Amino acid sequence: MEEPDLDAVLSIAAVVHPDFPEDLAVFAERLRLAPDGCFVLAGHTGPVGLAGYLVSHPWHADTPPALDTLLSRLPDRPGSWYLHDLALLPAARGSGEPV
Repeated sequence: MEEPDLDAVLSIAAVVHPDFPEDLAVFAERLRLAPDGCFVLAGHTGPVGLAGYLVSHPWHADTPPALDTLLSRLPDRPGSWYLHDLALLPAARGSGEPV
C-alpha cells in the first residue's frame, strides 16, 4: 500500500463494512507507522483497480485499539501483530482465481 491508494482503500472500506466507518487519517497513520503491514490487492473489480486491502501493525494482544482512533505511535514492546482491517470487495470473493 502507498499513500495514493488511500482514497481507494477508504472506498473499499465503505462498501465492505459501512457500519464501521473510519477516517482517512486512521488509514494514513497506520500506513505511516507500519508500512510493512499494509497491503493492497490489485484487480479490476474495484476503485482505481483495487479489489481489497489489509492493514496491520504491531500491538498488544490483549488490548486492541479502538476503531477510528489515531494511535500516535506503536508500542515499544508490542508482543503481537494486530490485523486492524482486512477487506475484499464482493466481486473478488469466492472465485478461486487471482484478480
